[in-house]
Amino acid sequence: MRILLVCTACLFSTMAAAESRIEQRDRYRSAMAELQRQPGDGWKRLATELDGYPLLPYLERAALERSKPNPSIAAVEAFIARWPDSLSAQTLRETTLRRLANADDWSTFKRMWRDSEARDLRCAWQRARISSGETPDFSKDIEALWQQPRATPPICEPLFAWARQNGSLTDAHVWARIEGAAAAANPETVATIATRLGGGDRAAAERIASSVRDPAIVLAKAATWPDTVRSRDAIAYGMVRFARRDSAAAETRWAELGSKFQWDDAQKHRVLNALAVYRSTSYSPDALARLKALPIEAADDSSREWHVRVALAAGDWNETLVALDRMSEEQKADARWRYLRARTLIKLDRKNDAAPLFAELAREANFHGFLAADWIDQPYSICPDTLSADGAAEHALLQQTDLARAFEFHALGRLDEARREWDFAMTKLTPAERLLAADVAYRNEWPDRAVFLLS
Repeated sequence: MRILLVCTACLFSTMAAAESRIEQRDRYRSAMAELQRQPGDGWKRLATELDGYPLLPYLERAALERSKPNPSIAAVEAFIARWPDSLSAQTLRETTLRRLANADDWSTFKRMWRDSEARDLRCAWQRARISSGETPDFSKDIEALWQQPRATPPICEPLFAWARQNGSLTDAHVWARIEGAAAAANPETVATIATRLGGGDRAAAERIASSVRDPAIVLAKAATWPDTVRSRDAIAYGMVRFARRDSAAAETRWAELGSKFQWDDAQKHRVLNALAVYRSTSYSPDALARLKALPIEAADDSSREWHVRVALAAGDWNETLVALDRMSEEQKADARWRYLRARTLIKLDRKNDAAPLFAELAREANFHGFLAADWIDQPYSICPDTLSADGAAEHALLQQTDLARAFEFHALGRLDEARREWDFAMTKLTPAERLLAADVAYRNEWPDRAVFLLS
């Protein structure tokens, strides 16, 4: 009888909590709608009974920003103090820091600063330090901000100009970034960085930008260029882009240019790799020969994978095994290539060598593990539907406020906000807690969180 009473009490408690949360959701929706529709404090009446509701900081922040598009620093600091370590506080802080940086209010910026992954804010932080008389160390504080293949945030430009003026941002640093941007196929970034150079260096950098942007047109004139390091760079980076767009035309152009210049290994290997890979993507007749002839130093993971694919497509099992042997250790550990190795060994009548590979794979709960199990007629290794039950750990996890906000936004159908809070919460959890969170999400009809996390 006592057990029945206890269970009944637990059931009613759970039902009451669920009803309370539903009521809070309705109040939150109504308060947010009132806040967005009407001036004044009418939303506060509707927000009663929301203490402890996970999304209350979003309501309070909306009220703060509605009253003043640029709330006072005191109001921002009060909000951050009320909701410390929350995503709402972090985004409000970063918005305010950008406002302070644009106003050159560096003293307030320094007072409000917390480390950030945002590149523009990290630049602003170094500018704030400079404004107070500090001297950042280029290699420690600035170089990582500079050496990016993508465009520079405008707020970083004064920092880089300061580093250039005092000599810490050298021509070598400029060229290193140009090369990185060219390799990443960002010609506009190359052209922008080129303005930091003068004379012939600037012209050489602009040629690299043009070659990456319009390789067919620019490389048609390359035979007349002087044989300099920068000319060869322009050709090599352009050839990579040209091969990607039209491997046959690039092959013809390389036949013309290859013997006219004194290439260094890096330049030549860049071109040979691109021609081999992009000839392979269309399974051109010469693709396998090009991959086999590619110097080991010129190979990368992409060319090694295409070597396997092209050899496999040609039905050349001996060459397929050679290509598999040439893969990196990381590639060799991948289940798909281990399975293909076993199948290749079967084709080569090496069943005894293939058997342990199939057996090992069959113990894994993945697609190629299932294929291996089929091959040796073994049952599939299926992972459990859920983690081992641990009610206490799950209860503790759900008390994590960021995760609670993620689940609440999901319940409201606000998926963008739910994902942002989820990602924010994941940075604070241990690997075991993240797995449990994914399991809870799966059981609460949010299956893609488990898919993305476990992937």
